[in-house]
Amino acid sequence: INNFDETRTDASGVTNKWNTVSIYEFELYSTKLDLPAYTIDDVVASITAPVINKGDSKMQMPEVPEGFEVEFVGADYEQIIGADGTIYEPLVDTTVEVNFKVKKGEEEKTTAALQVLVPGKYEANVGNEKPKVIPELAEWYGTEGNFTITDSTKIIVDSAYTEELNETAKKFAADYKDIVGKDIVVEQGTEAGNNNFFLTLATDDTGLCNEGNIITIGNSVKIEAKAAKGAYYATRSILQILKQTKATIPQGIVRDYPKYKVRGFVLDVARKSYELESLKELAETMSWYKLNDLQVHLNDNYI
Repeated sequence: INNFDETRTDASGVTNKWNTVSIYEFELYSTKLDLPAYTIDDVVASITAPVINKGDSKMQMPEVPEGFEVEFVGADYEQIIGADGTIYEPLVDTTVEVNFKVKKGEEEKTTAALQVLVPGKYEANVGNEKPKVIPELAEWYGTEGNFTITDSTKIIVDSAYTEELNETAKKFAADYKDIVGKDIVVEQGTEAGNNNFFLTLATDDTGLCNEGNIITIGNSVKIEAKAAKGAYYATRSILQILKQTKATIPQGIVRDYPKYKVRGFVLDVARKSYELESLKELAETMSWYKLNDLQVHLNDNYI
């Protein structure tokens, strides 16, 4: 085999150059040859990001040589690519990082993070810009116009989930009054109606975790979640927006969920005491920013 550069000039005078290979000899064998053995580093280095096409329901696993095994470690957003490789369609095209583990006998090695583009349900957002909340909304598809609250705006709780969502609705109403300066009625029902908020645990999105939610903002605001915690965090997003605008919410669709399962910190009350009221205020502030874990360190017994 000989490597060489080939240069050609076409009729218009443009010169092109290619790196080419010429083969001087080609041999065929009647028996299987013993090929050089792959190392685990060779196999890991050969793995590239899978290609996902619109409509795919499962991510394809990479192929590895005979004698090796490969398994899916996971994605940084399991609400888009699940632990078993199931694809949950995002709102718009989204890049997700994935890792694979290669095994051979007792040896195993994990790939670097590979970026996978997952096609979305809608084209790239061309409507309203993503509302600014903390933490940032995971997914957003903006449409045109605004939802505007009125004096007759209500919170409607899906009557099929009254028991599960009652406390969330009451807390939403109390914080709504504090931020907007208006009372809001909480009722049970089966649909939102115009200019109302609607809370339900009925959702077709099987990729949502218990802290995830979908908020569809049009003439009404519909909150879908798998669990009350997800619906509660949706109300925090809405209230953060209203704290900025006082009366309007940009129309669009939110698909929100946390990137990290544990989000919190430790408060050491063993060395500096805190009033119980301060601790309650801290918990309230944590819930505003969707933090979910507070460890109160009471004392040290080890010594």
